[in-house]
Amino acid sequence: MNSILRFFYYSIIRDKFILGLIALLLISFCISIFFGSTALAEQREMIIAYIAGSSRIIIVFGIIIFITTHIHKIHLQKEIDFFLSKPISRNNFVLAYLLGSIILAGLFTACAAILLYFFKINTMGYIIWLLSLFFEVCICSFCAFICGILFKSHIISVLACTTFYIASRMMGLFSILNTKYQYSLSNLDHLIPWLSQKLIYLASCIIPRLDLFAESKWLIYEHSLKDFHLNIILPQTIIYFLLITFVAFHDIKKKDF
Repeated sequence: MNSILRFFYYSIIRDKFILGLIALLLISFCISIFFGSTALAEQREMIIAYIAGSSRIIIVFGIIIFITTHIHKIHLQKEIDFFLSKPISRNNFVLAYLLGSIILAGLFTACAAILLYFFKINTMGYIIWLLSLFFEVCICSFCAFICGILFKSHIISVLACTTFYIASRMMGLFSILNTKYQYSLSNLDHLIPWLSQKLIYLASCIIPRLDLFAESKWLIYEHSLKDFHLNIILPQTIIYFLLITFVAFHDIKKKDF
């Protein structure tokens, strides 16, 4: 497992991924300060919201693109065949990459923490925002890894992860609309809306509620502990880690490398 982690680390250095993502974070930091300073009121709050939102998007999509590209590259260059020809089990290969993804998520969460440290921020909200951002990035990196294993096409892997992330961020809106409008099969004209409503309900039971993770308002306003959705964030992170690990174990055993 240590050899796989070292290889993952050298791949990050070789592709200059860390430097590139840090450069993007610094650029977004400067742009956020510029746009936030143009606000007529609550300039500090606007800057914090811009920095938090842009950092969240850059880190998530950066890790998704890197991991899917990396998995696709080791498929093409037969490096995964070389690893599995050694006395390394396939389960250890999966665990090593998941552990590497967790370390990478922690590194970039620390980068976001440094960017926000320069502003006067609610301490409890700051800590829980960083914790939930770390969990969100972990979930997305796990999703990127399993998509890279499942799909041979790099483009399909990126599109699948992007669709998963966008659907997760919009699941709150879907849930509101699902409860606001109720359709029945008493009228055939309501058949398609009824089916759509049931599909959305089914999806809401499967897809995580990433719209409840890392909310920018936590950094600005005072909140009680129950407003941080920890009862949703922690269980979903654990469930998705176990689910993706199980799927990866099952799929990699069926692959013919």
